Amino acid sequence: MIKAMKRLFTVLFASLLAVQVWAYNFQSGNLCYNITSSNNPYAVEVTYEGAWPPSNYSGLTTATIPEKVTYNGIEYSVTSIGDYAFNHCSSLTSVTIPNSVTNIGEAAFAFTGLTSITIPNSVTCIGSSAFQNCSTLSTVTIPNSVTNIGDYAFAHTGLTSVTIPNSVVSIDRGTFSECGDLKTVTIPESVASIGDYAFSGCSSLTSVTIPNSVTSMGYGAFNDCSSLTYNGYDNAYYLGNSENPYLCLIKAKSEYITSCEINGKCKFICNNAFEVNAFLYGYSSLTSVTIPNSVTTIGAAAFNDCRNLTSICYEGNSEPTYLPYAFTNVNETIPVCVPADYASTSWCGFSNLIKGHNKVTDAAVLATCTESGKTEGSHCSVCGKVFVAQEVIPAFGHEFVNYVYNNDATTEANGTETAVCERGCGATDTRVKEGTKLATSVSESAANTINIYAIGNTIVVENATEEIRVYNAMGALVGRDVARNACTIKINNPGVYIVKTGGAVKRVVVD
Repeated sequence: MIKAMKRLFTVLFASLLAVQVWAYNFQSGNLCYNITSSNNPYAVEVTYEGAWPPSNYSGLTTATIPEKVTYNGIEYSVTSIGDYAFNHCSSLTSVTIPNSVTNIGEAAFAFTGLTSITIPNSVTCIGSSAFQNCSTLSTVTIPNSVTNIGDYAFAHTGLTSVTIPNSVVSIDRGTFSECGDLKTVTIPESVASIGDYAFSGCSSLTSVTIPNSVTSMGYGAFNDCSSLTYNGYDNAYYLGNSENPYLCLIKAKSEYITSCEINGKCKFICNNAFEVNAFLYGYSSLTSVTIPNSVTTIGAAAFNDCRNLTSICYEGNSEPTYLPYAFTNVNETIPVCVPADYASTSWCGFSNLIKGHNKVTDAAVLATCTESGKTEGSHCSVCGKVFVAQEVIPAFGHEFVNYVYNNDATTEANGTETAVCERGCGATDTRVKEGTKLATSVSESAANTINIYAIGNTIVVENATEEIRVYNAMGALVGRDVARNACTIKINNPGVYIVKTGGAVKRVVVD
């Protein structure tokens, strides 16, 4: 039994050695190859050196891949760079790829030290993770021959800009994710879909143009793009192009919005657009949403867990495409308002349709001097759709015109005057009336020898030596007399008067 076990162990060990020795079919120059076609046309792929995990061509800094290699007298075309061929070859900074290569395999250059790469126009496929984690890779040239770029192909690289050729129809999952230096990206009109997390974590990306050809966008395609400028409308953020900046609704502006009117040029609502992280924020606060007839697709889980949604307004005549879980955990009995000529009896799984809306009038509110008003409007009492928006009428403000003097001037200060608002609100405004301050005596001795006083409606002046003048509170001259020992001046109207004679000035009150 023990001998048998030893023999088995020996066989297994020899097998492992064989795997290590024959991990590639042959070596030419400093590269290893596997034969992919042993019949004419003969073809090989570049592969890794040694058994798995690959030994990564230790110390290799530059690789020039030939178009053809010869082995056992047969000339082979190099048509592919195999899976993991240079994976973890950290010293590799430069590679030349010939025009014979049509495929770059999975993780072929992942974790290498490449700084730039020019892909020849013979290549049609770039495999998943082909250049993933090439942190020093800052430039790449992708030719128009490439039709497929795999998941995470350029994730975690140092790319600063990238132009996707118009031969590519989809950008797959995580293709350019976590490229923290990526500032600009050009997406051609050929692209129809952008996968989950395609550009997530591209923190330096400031703008992106989404062509009209794009009809779907995966979950978190632009998550954590902290420098990206979105196009805002109502309570949602959009991406698009110069012709239509609202092509795709990416996400809600906040976890706490209660309503959203989707822009009338929006074509699709992205996956998970209104979904909220329930662990952090609880369920979505969204209670109503208006979806225009321009929307053709509602993404997967777009309104997932919007449990507070109480009504939907749909403005189209035919049901849009809605992906799985679009309205998961939304009450299926809530009313959905649709146009009167909407043909179907259901909408995206909802059957409580209100055709034509329930229109109610919003009464006008008169503006006042201090409070704004509103014009008359109308809306749907079910979904809240506004038919005629109420416009704000600004407050009029007070109008003060006719000011009346208050006869309250003193020798220390001017008097005041007051007006009542002409609009009838009863508000008053009091202001200082300049020039009404009473003059003081300029001759103390004169004021002490001249007596000025009032008896009834008569002003009496004794011991005056100069002309006597009497002014009312408005400054108008109402009486005068010549100087004499005793002078009397009759006043027709009661009030405050100022008497001046020589150097004496005195304020008297006439009853």
